[in-house]
Amino acid sequence: MKWIACVLSLSLMLGSSSVLAQPKFEDLSEENKAELTRVIEEGKATYNRGEFQRSLKLFQEAYDILPHPDILYRLGLCHERLGDDAEAVRYYRRFLSEVPEAPERPRIEKTIALIEDRISRSTISISTIPEGAVVYIDDRANGPAGLTPTQLPVKPGNYRVIVRKEGFQLTEELVTVKAGATVQLRYQLIPEENVAKEEVVTYPNILPVVGLTAIGIGSGIAGMVFFSSYMDDADQLQRLDDIRRVDPEQVTRVQYENTESSKNTNLALGIGFTGLAVGALVGAYLVWELSEPVVQTSQVGFSWDNGPQVGFTQQF
Repeated sequence: MKWIACVLSLSLMLGSSSVLAQPKFEDLSEENKAELTRVIEEGKATYNRGEFQRSLKLFQEAYDILPHPDILYRLGLCHERLGDDAEAVRYYRRFLSEVPEAPERPRIEKTIALIEDRISRSTISISTIPEGAVVYIDDRANGPAGLTPTQLPVKPGNYRVIVRKEGFQLTEELVTVKAGATVQLRYQLIPEENVAKEEVVTYPNILPVVGLTAIGIGSGIAGMVFFSSYMDDADQLQRLDDIRRVDPEQVTRVQYENTESSKNTNLALGIGFTGLAVGALVGAYLVWELSEPVVQTSQVGFSWDNGPQVGFTQQF
């Protein structure tokens, strides 16, 4: 059993750090002791081979078995090698919190200070063709941030970069700046006279025209229906007159008067709806002719590679 404890001690050593009142290897089951020794040895080997992602996973497995502070330090090392500076600092600070008297404390604190200084140095690098464009960050009301080419130190976060040069189209882009990263933006500015224009013609009175046209068409159809009924009634009256000349008793007075009344009614309605149709269509035509079209012009910008006018972004 002592040889297992010895292997664990060698695997977790950070030099001569002393740990008091921490989880003990001796309290683990024999199975967990063997598994802990295996994952730590494999974690050290993969770390030395530069397989930091694999090493991180193994040391996390080790910490799940025995939450020893020395493993926190090794997790911090893995995160630092993977470029995850924020997580590296978090694990280093957890180690110092659990082992406040660690002999390695000055060295670890110096490492933390170097990482935090690196994190704070995020930059947006902006260049344009032609040069000399004014750069604004987030809002033009904030004032100019510089003239291109320029490098702007910023904190990690999201920013709206605005580039403006007299005689050229305004350019805007949303960028995300990660901790310690440099975002490079390159723009080919477009002269305003070369910006394509797209014209959209609209008629503000289009709805009344459509409404009057619909009324005209509907009234015209109704007028045709009533005129057709009028013709049918006229034919029916002609047949009744023919019958009355041969045998007057076969056609009653009521039958004849009803047919005549229906003919007159259909004629009146046909004339009325036809007049309404003509009036509505004439009104629609006059409204259309008298309305002034509204021309809206929009600019469509293109960069030199025929794509939308946005920058080329690269992070390091």
